[in-house]
Amino acid sequence: MSTPLVICVGNPYRRDDGVGLAIMDALPAAVRAVEATGEPTALLNLWAGEPRVVLVDAMSTGAAPGTVHVLACREGRWDTAPPSASASTHGLGVAEAVGLGLALGDLPNEVLLVGVEVADTSQGVGLSAPVAAAVPTAAAAAAATEGGR
Repeated sequence: MSTPLVICVGNPYRRDDGVGLAIMDALPAAVRAVEATGEPTALLNLWAGEPRVVLVDAMSTGAAPGTVHVLACREGRWDTAPPSASASTHGLGVAEAVGLGLALGDLPNEVLLVGVEVADTSQGVGLSAPVAAAVPTAAAAAAATEGGR
């Protein structure tokens, strides 16, 4: 099975919204990873031609801060309920990009979403304690796909 592209989404100037970039820094050097802002068409361009993608991003679903969510979309079908637009910490983001990719027939065969529940997305730098504590777990979840999960 092919090695996935790990796309880490975040804004380090909105506190916990920078968790995707912190996770990117925690990934093993062998992981093929890129940074993104989360803008849907940019994500479509990044994953073009990729059979497997891991999206890493901040989420806000109401779960406890630092909760790591792992959701999979294979061949256009989510294994569990897909994230809603309200789960994103962006106006338009990962959920909309996946929906757009589905509508356009331009979605990788397998998309894994690794999201970390945020506590604070106000302006400023630095992760809250529960989100920072979740970084190793989320990085391990993103890197676990290397073996052909």
